[in-house]
Amino acid sequence: MKNLALFDFDHVIYNGQSFLDIVKYEIELERIIPAVEEEILTLLSKYKSEDLSYNQTLSGMLEVFCKSLKGIKYSDLLYDSINYFNSNPDSFFSYFNLILPDLKKTYDVYLITANTKFIAQAVVKKYKLAGFISSRYEVKNNIFTGNIKNSLAGDKQVVSSLVLKYGKKNSIAIGDSENDIGMLQQVESPICLNPTKNLLQYALDKNWKVINDTNALSELNTLLKSIK
Repeated sequence: MKNLALFDFDHVIYNGQSFLDIVKYEIELERIIPAVEEEILTLLSKYKSEDLSYNQTLSGMLEVFCKSLKGIKYSDLLYDSINYFNSNPDSFFSYFNLILPDLKKTYDVYLITANTKFIAQAVVKKYKLAGFISSRYEVKNNIFTGNIKNSLAGDKQVVSSLVLKYGKKNSIAIGDSENDIGMLQQVESPICLNPTKNLLQYALDKNWKVINDTNALSELNTLLKSIK
């Protein structure tokens, strides 16, 4: 069996906030109304002013988008996400594209994201990853109900099942925010890429490796060579 590699998405694989970019794209397609983006930007503004925590902001964003999709087909959102990511290849960090072929030789790579299922599915399809764990919106007969089925905002400890399956030895995880701590705690090599202030402080206290998108390729190559 191969080793286990876990990657967060936004600011780790994707250079930006894919959640907001997909919201903007759906507004352009006139599937949802512009007020959805306005609500999300208000939440982000409150986070920046420290009126909301990271997890409160993320939970709020998931809920706003979820309600806006009520009555829309899941298959349409999946198609849109696939199309958007394929049309915007420069939005992905180059280190990930470069390291992935070598990484896949000895690792099964999973996407672990608080983003919702159709976004995760689109990324897994694009990169042919082993799988994903994500937040999920309730869907019945291919139609969004407007309810959240489960959320990874504040809880990525769900990766424990994957760690149990593959074993902790040689396992790696890469995250950028405090929402990733539950995932990072469970692997042998936790890595923080462009971490938020709160994650950086936690990482320094735990002596976790801290990297950025500029040196990520060399750092990961060094790690892979040390494991062989």
